[in-house]
Amino acid sequence: MKPQREQYKRMAACERKAAMLVEIANLLSFGLDVLLFLPLLLLGGAALLWI
Repeated sequence: MKPQREQYKRMAACERKAAMLVEIANLLSFGLDVLLFLPLLLLGGAALLWI
């Protein structure tokens, strides 16, 4: 019984780590999107002001 519980704990820890990595990857991709689009938005806004 005890080894099974230890194995379950290890599996749960691995799942938590995997979920955390997925969250980090999602945040990074969101950050990259913002970094890519923010200059475009600023340039677009500046272009509209000049017109």
